[in-house]
Amino acid sequence: MIVKILLTLLLFATLVSDTLAQNAFVSTDKDTVAVGDILRYSIVIENPDSQPLLFPDSTAFGDDLEFVNRRMFRSNGVDSVVYRLQFFGTEDSSIPELAIFYQNYSDSIFALLPDYPLYFQSLIAGEDEELRPLKSIYSFSRSVWPSIFWLLILAGVLYAGWYYYQKYRTKEPEVIEPLPPPPPPKPFINPLDTLRETLEKLTTKYTESVPDNKTYFSDYSEAIRTYLEEVYEILALESTTSEILRMLRTNYAHEDVIKLTSDILKLSDMVKFAKFEPSEKDRQFISDQAQAFYEYVSHHDTHRIEALRRRFNAEQESQNEGVLE
Repeated sequence: MIVKILLTLLLFATLVSDTLAQNAFVSTDKDTVAVGDILRYSIVIENPDSQPLLFPDSTAFGDDLEFVNRRMFRSNGVDSVVYRLQFFGTEDSSIPELAIFYQNYSDSIFALLPDYPLYFQSLIAGEDEELRPLKSIYSFSRSVWPSIFWLLILAGVLYAGWYYYQKYRTKEPEVIEPLPPPPPPKPFINPLDTLRETLEKLTTKYTESVPDNKTYFSDYSEAIRTYLEEVYEILALESTTSEILRMLRTNYAHEDVIKLTSDILKLSDMVKFAKFEPSEKDRQFISDQAQAFYEYVSHHDTHRIEALRRRFNAEQESQNEGVLE
């Protein structure tokens, strides 16, 4: 009984395999290939029950064919796959026998596809083809060429001699222009002198005429700010009073400089921004504080001004050397 069952199952598997094999078709887009050709190898199989199929992978095509890619399709009970293969053989070859597997319930059934022949097409011309010259070969007398060669050399030498003779015969003597004199050095402008002259002009100006309060106090404030920006190298003209005082402390300014600066700038800010109406006493106070500021820095800022002078002279020497070069 058991033997009959086994024989029945074996017969059924054989019939299914034969049916599957009979419904699988293979084709290529070319039968003759040369080295480097890419061909399309197609497998079409009827699969009305939509069973999952396992097609050959990239390792199934042998040494002469290199797998490029593949695309799979399914439509109306038919599965198909198209392989793109590149041929690298040097003689007739074939796509080897391939197997397609599919799962039928608990069993794996496969169908074998026959090998597909590929005929090699050589890119090298046949041995029986003759090599023909493109043009007729003419023979020349050997006695002519040496004479032509030496005549050409002689003509070239004569032309070169004539050319250089004409060039140097008509050449004007080169005029060497003298180097321009170095620019005169710029004098160092002492910020103390600038502050003193500014305060003297303000005193003379406001003795002859009485300006409005905003202009009067702004002029004294700007004179002090200009000095601080040049000597202490801070952005005094663009900063607020509190910022200037903080930068002076950072630059180790003397407390008397900080106090005089604070008195002048804060009073000027009150007139400009707080609409403070100053008295004649206030006008005299800012003038006296500005003069006191000048007297103090003229004795205590000499080391800062001397450092500015040395740096200015060094920059001038560097610029003069660049001009001479």
